[in-house]
Amino acid sequence: MDSRQNKKERKALKNKVLQRIDPDKPAANDNIITVRDIFNLLAKGLSVGQIEKLRPEIDRKAIEMGRAFLMAKLPDLYAKEIAEKPPYDYKMLIDENISARLIPAIRKAFGYATHTNFEGLKGENDQTVWRWAVNHNMDALISRDRKMKNEDEDLTLIAVKETLNILERLEPGRINDIDLRKLPTVIHIKEEKNIVNTVSHLFNKHMDDIHAYLDKPTSPYLLVSEEGLTPGPTYKELLERGYAALPGSNNGKKKNKPPKP
Repeated sequence: MDSRQNKKERKALKNKVLQRIDPDKPAANDNIITVRDIFNLLAKGLSVGQIEKLRPEIDRKAIEMGRAFLMAKLPDLYAKEIAEKPPYDYKMLIDENISARLIPAIRKAFGYATHTNFEGLKGENDQTVWRWAVNHNMDALISRDRKMKNEDEDLTLIAVKETLNILERLEPGRINDIDLRKLPTVIHIKEEKNIVNTVSHLFNKHMDDIHAYLDKPTSPYLLVSEEGLTPGPTYKELLERGYAALPGSNNGKKKNKPPKP
């Protein structure tokens, strides 16, 4: 690792403030908890629970967020000093409607995960999030997919539109074109309660099936629930029927325009 990378990592560790110990006091060095503090504790082999007992002034959420930040933004350093990288090469982006505290579970199951809040995407619309995921070669975008008030399209519709744009340019018989493989799969999570624990459970339970699906996706999006995986309309169905292939469409004829929000 070169000195420039080392310097970048040290700066990230020092500057990311996770907690002000006493909210009524200034954010001086003796009153803040940074990612560096969490890194130093984790590097000693301590678990989240052990850090809580050793340093009761640090909130558990700060410990978990610090660990998630290290995994997402300094993955090589984390793998070298704290925990080896899992034997998977999937890249997952977690949308801001799911907590970044999910990152450890997703990293364990898929290899790498980051969060929109860690990538400067907090509050950005779904189109911007989608474009970032495409440009950074993410395999999947995990979301509860709630359309914001200022948006005309949610992630599902954006993924379908991008897929149709590619499908309509392809020659017959080339549905599994490499351009489709460049698009991330939108993975839907519908659960509302205990979202971190619930999603961790779902992805652990269905990990092998999700791996197999991401290796050979058949639809722009995928619903993951306790019962299993439910893909959206296939590429072939979208090519034949357009937006009419989407669930809830009342018209069997091919539609070339997206449904109104």
